[in-house]
Amino acid sequence: MRIKRFLTFKLNETAIVSTPKSDLDQFKVDGYDIKYKKISDENNPDATYDVYWGRNARSNDFLTITYSGKFANPIGGSEPSVNDIWMHATSALNPKHMYKTNDGEEVIGDRIIGTHLIIKTLKDDKVPENVILQAADIVRKNSHLEKMENNEKKKYLLSNLSNSDIVVCTKDFVRKEQGSATGQVQVDHRNSRYVKFSKGRVEITH
Repeated sequence: MRIKRFLTFKLNETAIVSTPKSDLDQFKVDGYDIKYKKISDENNPDATYDVYWGRNARSNDFLTITYSGKFANPIGGSEPSVNDIWMHATSALNPKHMYKTNDGEEVIGDRIIGTHLIIKTLKDDKVPENVILQAADIVRKNSHLEKMENNEKKKYLLSNLSNSDIVVCTKDFVRKEQGSATGQVQVDHRNSRYVKFSKGRVEITH
């Protein structure tokens, strides 16, 4: 059963098998704002994937650095998973930050801010592309383009833009540099893929 796939992230002498509900309850106790959704493979509804995403920088840090991988131990195993899928909105493919709204307005933004999302996996899991696309849509709906205009910040949800990109990689290609800001990480783009949303079309590229 999938409920028995991960040990609780609060390891202790009486470590129990965690469930999404128990983990979400613990997140709240510890002051993290983290959301959860179970995503089904469209081609195999019995195959489900536990997806978590942060709602602020502190929660993003916890998901990426602590909860992802480190506590994804298969029952009976001793090695943590390094294959959790990690996702975040990116401007790596659009360095000039040139976007268009769904209404056709051209926008040149300053930076992209948004959620860190993880898909929990075990060592040999191969996450189907349709699951990745469903997760990418969650990222898009929880990220925004920020632009300074007349000394005020304007925010554009990525889901309201006709073009946006989501970077996808396994957790081992994401690192936190010492002294970096809360929620800020470095991604190895050489070992990443991208979900590209463009004019109503979506595709996964390398």
